[in-house]
Amino acid sequence: MNWNESLKSILDQHTPIDNVTLSFDNVETRVSPIVKASLVMLAKLSTEGKNNNIFVFPEIAKTGFEFVIAKTVMDILAGRIDSTYDPHSFKKGQKLRYEDCIVVFEEVADHDNDGLERIWISFSNPHARRGIPIKLAPFFQKVDSKKISTAKAFNKTYSAKHKEHEAKIDALNANSLKTLKDNKTHLTDSIVYVTRVQSTRNYLLTALLNGNKLSDVLYLAQIGNDGMLNNVSSGQMTGNPAIAIASDLYKVINAMSNGLKVHRIIFDASVSNNLNQQLDAFDQLISEKIPITCIADTVNSMDTRHLKARNFLEWRWNKQSITEDLYVNELNVPVKKRIINCSQHQVNYLNVEDKFISNALTLLYRQREQIQGQSSKLMNVYDKLFSMTTNFMRAIVPFTITQKRHFIDILDECEEIVNAEKRFISSEMFKDLLTISDLLRGFVSNNQALQKVIMLQQLLNSNNWSHVCIVVHESQDKLAAIKYWNDWKMSTCIKTEITIVYTKEYQNSKSLLSDITIIPSWFRNETVKSIIYHYVSSTYYMLLYKQEERWKTKAVSFWTNVTQDTDNHVIADTVLGKQDNGVKEVLNLPVSNTAVLDAPVEVEDDLEQMEKRLLERRYRSYSSSSSDGHTVINAIPVSFVGGLLAFYKTGHKVITVTDIIERKAKEMVLKNAEDISIGEFIVVRESEKEIIRELADIILKNDGNNELRSYSQKWRDSLKVELLFSSNDEIVEKICAAGCRKEKSTILNWITNDELISPQSKEDLIYIAKATNDDVLLEKADLYFKACTEVRSAHRKAGHLLSERLSRTIHLRLDEMNELDPFNVWDPIEVKLEDIGTVKILKVIDIGSQILVEQINTNRLLSE
Repeated sequence: MNWNESLKSILDQHTPIDNVTLSFDNVETRVSPIVKASLVMLAKLSTEGKNNNIFVFPEIAKTGFEFVIAKTVMDILAGRIDSTYDPHSFKKGQKLRYEDCIVVFEEVADHDNDGLERIWISFSNPHARRGIPIKLAPFFQKVDSKKISTAKAFNKTYSAKHKEHEAKIDALNANSLKTLKDNKTHLTDSIVYVTRVQSTRNYLLTALLNGNKLSDVLYLAQIGNDGMLNNVSSGQMTGNPAIAIASDLYKVINAMSNGLKVHRIIFDASVSNNLNQQLDAFDQLISEKIPITCIADTVNSMDTRHLKARNFLEWRWNKQSITEDLYVNELNVPVKKRIINCSQHQVNYLNVEDKFISNALTLLYRQREQIQGQSSKLMNVYDKLFSMTTNFMRAIVPFTITQKRHFIDILDECEEIVNAEKRFISSEMFKDLLTISDLLRGFVSNNQALQKVIMLQQLLNSNNWSHVCIVVHESQDKLAAIKYWNDWKMSTCIKTEITIVYTKEYQNSKSLLSDITIIPSWFRNETVKSIIYHYVSSTYYMLLYKQEERWKTKAVSFWTNVTQDTDNHVIADTVLGKQDNGVKEVLNLPVSNTAVLDAPVEVEDDLEQMEKRLLERRYRSYSSSSSDGHTVINAIPVSFVGGLLAFYKTGHKVITVTDIIERKAKEMVLKNAEDISIGEFIVVRESEKEIIRELADIILKNDGNNELRSYSQKWRDSLKVELLFSSNDEIVEKICAAGCRKEKSTILNWITNDELISPQSKEDLIYIAKATNDDVLLEKADLYFKACTEVRSAHRKAGHLLSERLSRTIHLRLDEMNELDPFNVWDPIEVKLEDIGTVKILKVIDIGSQILVEQINTNRLLSE
């Protein structure tokens, strides 16, 4: 029997989930073949005592949720998770729920002397009782509630005749959803899913199981820091939930100490750094014989050595193990496409001839240690040469005349500094720096087009591709690239659809799919890995200069070996019985380089180290320890034309007018700092005051509401005082203890987001007042919240007014400048706005990774 036939035999097995449908994001599907096959194999492994496993899928965003839900339903309906439902076990005074009614359990007894045991329940009505024969009684769920329903409400909801009808239906369909609903709070143990809590909670609350809300069918809970269960399902349920979600294994251990019975832990190993930081918890749970299944996608499964050392068996769905049967009946299109792409995965590395960039990089690497300790001017020269070299290495758009002049000016300045520093440095460093400058000058001045541009054009011309995605580095101007390749496409009349995205857009995309993905340069190892194993396409092309080949070789060798070093043949033998060599040949490809596999971590990323060092030196004057009393926080460095710089906190709103500059629209756009891109145009003031806030204050003043800004900040003032005595997390807990039921992440945002005008309701201000013991805020919550509403309205008016003024003023300014070319802007554009004064329109030319900087230097304009 070959592997295709073996896998088909697995998929043909009858299981309780064969008729189950799941709905996510309004897309209804049956349980995916790849999930069913995994669960069948997992069940067989469990019966053989192999309880600790790893399953690696082509994608995990949708498959992970499906795997957890299908595993839970399968184990309940197959009887692997038992039900403890027994009316005799209820305790007198216990609260029970049926539909929307809550009653009080009294006893099980035969008071009518008719041979029928009845469940006796009472209601909120004094002396009201009712006895229901056990055979006709509804399945009551255990709850922890202060509410009790009236006898009239219960009698209206419950009908013995209807119960008899339901019983007949259940006899015909033993695996109906009613089996799950009836046993909702009566399961002996739980499936625990360790993953990102917030996104998982949202998915579980919106998921449908056979058209019913999952939270209505199964008891869902979240494990808190103290190990206590917090209901995700409504209705104040108690007992063992079917699915409990937790952010880490330590919470699971705490929950077990509190009495939670765990059937199996499903651990999301795709969460960054989630695995290696919890190995001691793994060891404790393994010693207690708790079955653990780790799930991950290909890109986040490159380091499972710690689990394998603990005898975890790893199954990978990869090019060798995926057959047509796994996707032919798959209904979820994005998931299906990624499975197909994984089965056909191919990466082509194309060498690009070049006599400039690789030589420049070689010399830069030779001097990377020697440059340390040199003068700040000389290190600045080195950093500029390195940045220019890597930018040229990644360029896929020919330089304009204006750009060439700009680059030559930078090189002239660098050479002047190197010559001035000649007597303080070695002859080798002096020669290398000038040679690097000459090489870059030759690259800029060369009359031929960029070699990577030529190769890209040849690829697009010679292949009849339907859709190509080109992934560009964040240091490149994506808007300029889109314009150039759209113009080229029109001039050549090719029909290929070309999409150009930044690396982060590609990595975060859940719907982007294309025939071919082209990567025009080597990026950081992690970035390249995420792209080529994201399975957006089945075929990838990467364009590499000679130096980039050196970076590629080690990393790709490591990834290839890891993805081929599986336990697939061992698992197949366990699941199918001893197989012939036909199956083994497919599932157990030889590993090409075991020495790489023995490495404790992935190969060192030279490019990443160089870029990090460059960033540290570049922004050294703005970052420091907190020893001088200044608070240090993470911020995103954004460089603008004119030598200007800003460090933006995550979530900080910036005003973008790119569409106005390009005459595509008349409205400004507010974006979070982390969402802006190179090539965009941002409106800023040199003063620290925010433009929209300043204009809103003018609107409030003109309306005679000067005091409203002060009133709207009273809740924040209360939190600031509390922060002197309590941490963020402690304040969050205090607000929750005061009665707030908002998500903890939402409450934390109230504390940390300086730009938030107010929480969304007056009750939230009351919770803050109670948590901080602010009697004034408590007494005047109505007044202060009304002020917040007025201030928020003023901000909206200010945004609309500012958008109108910017559009009108910028268009006039552009007319004066004779149709400004947005792709060749190297100086700030100044415009004067009514009531505000002069503002600068700055083009973004570089965005760095987050670094630690002093908080006083954030969200304002600085000079580099």
